Amino acid sequence: MKWAVADVVEYEQAREYIDTGIIPLLSISFEKGMKETAVEGEFISALTRELEREYKGRVFLLPAFTYVEGCVSEQRRLQEWTNYLKDKGLQHIALITSDFSWKEMEHELTEPLFCLQALPLDQLSDQTKRELIHAQIKNIMEIFTEKWENK
Repeated sequence: MKWAVADVVEYEQAREYIDTGIIPLLSISFEKGMKETAVEGEFISALTRELEREYKGRVFLLPAFTYVEGCVSEQRRLQEWTNYLKDKGLQHIALITSDFSWKEMEHELTEPLFCLQALPLDQLSDQTKRELIHAQIKNIMEIFTEKWENK
């Protein structure tokens, strides 16, 4: 399910079956690394859309948590997001990013953080994109399948 009207209506009717939220963490930058930041955003957006498509009915793809690159205070705002979502019934939250600066704060986060090396999707064939994204999804979902089974 995505953050879209039709999916939200469906979510409200099947709330007890959808226990996992996915939050893409996307930075923005207008500095030298702007292109790399865009590559990271494209990759994480494509990956999380495919993750939602494959696990529709079990996961909810939330709007991206967008922040200014290098802003330290964002960790507290992200914690407010995850606390709110947990209060509203999502038992599991996945934070997915290509910004490895989040690894420095990982011990302060209460939810699993998946930092994935961004791939320049604009330089890959459609088949290669799908294969690489599916390999990443498999790794993420192995961890969540274990969480679901141990619930």
